[in-house]
Amino acid sequence: MSQPTLPVLYQDDHFVAVSKPAGMFVHRTEKDWRVRDVLVQLLRDQLQQPVFLIHRLDRPTSGVVLLGLSSEAAAAVSELFRERQVRKEYVALVRGHTADTGSVNRPLTSPEVVQTEPLPATTEFSTESRFEIPECSDRFPTTRCSLVRAIPRTGRFHQIRRHLNGIDHPVIGDTSHGDSRQNKFYRKTFHIRRLMLHAAELSLKHPYTSEQLCVTAPLSPDMDDALSSLMPHRL
Repeated sequence: MSQPTLPVLYQDDHFVAVSKPAGMFVHRTEKDWRVRDVLVQLLRDQLQQPVFLIHRLDRPTSGVVLLGLSSEAAAAVSELFRERQVRKEYVALVRGHTADTGSVNRPLTSPEVVQTEPLPATTEFSTESRFEIPECSDRFPTTRCSLVRAIPRTGRFHQIRRHLNGIDHPVIGDTSHGDSRQNKFYRKTFHIRRLMLHAAELSLKHPYTSEQLCVTAPLSPDMDDALSSLMPHRL
């Protein structure tokens, strides 16, 4: 069986950015050592050279992943992440009708960090579209959802998913922090079987050229198809 080819969104002498499909691991862990399709290994084979992971996306999330073509390049951008000089923008389909704009400021814990108290976390969002489906999925006669742009100002574990769920707008398809009744409704009615979260854009100051680097990833076909099926219900 042939390996999948990752769409290259950007490449220069120092970095490469690809579009990760939903369901793919970014890197292999001890727990998941049997997994076959792993982004770092696939890209290494595809480019025929080593690649160095800079940041991660959750397995069910699709979109932009930036990697270094040397350990030095990866370290340079990792420092920008630590200094919060990298801007990330996500697209999410969420339950209910969201406000035009909003900001969630709620500290979050991380299972990957030993800490005594939650760390500060901020997510800003804006609403792009609202939908109302004339079918009951819970206790209301219609079912509402919104397409939002979310910008995490910090990088905590499952930050966007946890923040949106915390304001009663969980991401559709989220089996960890979402609404199981809504997930079942969208799976049955619109055949949505994935987390409706996509890393759409990543921008930073290129550490070698000092130019602004902005990488965008179009919606993956499965998410694009799901949103197209909702368009007749757009308000």
